[in-house]
Amino acid sequence: MGEIRKALFSDPLFLSVRESLGEVLPNKIFIFGRCITDFLFLKTPRGILLGCECDASKVVSNLCKSSDFREIPLRNRDIYHLYSKIHGGRKVTVVNIKEGIMGVLAGCGFSATAMAIDLGEPLLKLIDPFGGISSLNERKLRLTKKSALLLDPAKIFVGVELCASFGLSVSDETMLSIKDASCRLSSNITPRIWKAFSRILEAPDFTSSAKLLRNTGVLSRILPEIERIYGIPQNYYHHLGVWEHTIETISFLDDIFKETSNYFPAYGRRISKRLERSLDSGLSRKSFLLLAALLHDIGKAECMKVEPSGRIRFRGHHIAGERLVSGIARRLPIGNAGRMYLRDLVGNHMIFGFLLKRGETVKERLRAIFELGSNCPDVVLLSLADRLATRGEASTEEELERFRRLLSRVVADYFWCVETPQILDGADIIALKSGIGGKEIRENLFSIRVAQREGIISTLKEAVHFVAPEAGRNEY
Repeated sequence: MGEIRKALFSDPLFLSVRESLGEVLPNKIFIFGRCITDFLFLKTPRGILLGCECDASKVVSNLCKSSDFREIPLRNRDIYHLYSKIHGGRKVTVVNIKEGIMGVLAGCGFSATAMAIDLGEPLLKLIDPFGGISSLNERKLRLTKKSALLLDPAKIFVGVELCASFGLSVSDETMLSIKDASCRLSSNITPRIWKAFSRILEAPDFTSSAKLLRNTGVLSRILPEIERIYGIPQNYYHHLGVWEHTIETISFLDDIFKETSNYFPAYGRRISKRLERSLDSGLSRKSFLLLAALLHDIGKAECMKVEPSGRIRFRGHHIAGERLVSGIARRLPIGNAGRMYLRDLVGNHMIFGFLLKRGETVKERLRAIFELGSNCPDVVLLSLADRLATRGEASTEEELERFRRLLSRVVADYFWCVETPQILDGADIIALKSGIGGKEIRENLFSIRVAQREGIISTLKEAVHFVAPEAGRNEY
């Protein structure tokens, strides 16, 4: 951990806040909470949290008057959100702390974030009443008080995210408190719970977070559908049971995120950039993809069949999984884009395995790409991670390499489809072949696209002759 003063004075947002406060600084104004922990680890915090024992509205007025800060209107007049374009949209949150800074820090829940700095003190000394520095030095997650989680079980997710972000392990006493408090959670996930869980998805090392959520009983409370796959064995294509395979799939997915260009050299950067884009509810595609990986095999519990030979099969588990995930997605406070994404990824995570069994052709690859649409690269990544986590006795390196080559061609085909315009559109087909229905129009357009990809046609004349030979001869 770095020296706090050095970290503070190297952050332009902090310097702007301190300079803007000016005349109100003799009052008790504190920086506190998670941003202090970020500064200690030399990380740039998403924003700065200010606590005011004076009137917070005066502090907000000073900030808006003296700098580039703009207020985001809220109904709660004890909390103010400000943002600054010149600081990359980072936020400053200002709150009234009527109970005093010690009361606020006790309510943080975990000693790792229960620290503050009085901006009115020239030396900017750290206020650390609950041993936050000691906990961070020992890499331990500890509570500020035993009852913290019983009073607010949502803080469990904050603790899990802190472990992932700062490499902490849970102390024995805190682990018992988390397990006791987990029974107060339900599968009806509130917006506040979802927001806290989302930060876990956005944090590094979701593999460890998923294990911790399972071991504490939290995962079974909020996603009871997952509990059914614990302890389920698999056939000789797998070296792990269903839950352990799920964890390894997430682990491989994390590796793919870090080294996407190693897996797809020509398209790695483009895939990485699209994963960072927001998909729904302010959450990135990458985070939704991790959640899909967590849920991708939940259909195996109800599809498991043991043949007389002893072989275990899970026929149709992707279909059952899609149905179960649709139910889970309806419980989440997300929009239609997020719900459809989770359903489509879980329902289609086997699509390329089936394609390989049928026999790979350009036509079959493009058919799969058209079916998946914009989610195609994400399904590719999930499928690859799923396959890399499948290393049983019957799974050979040769088969794995065939699958990887298939996925590489699918990615190349997908970006070709994105970049290469269609030669003809639906209106052209109708003009050339009057009286045909929508299904036939789509089939014609698809055939042209396949021929275009195969290099059979490349010009308008060739496309017209391909789809309507008589019209091609007459008009050209």
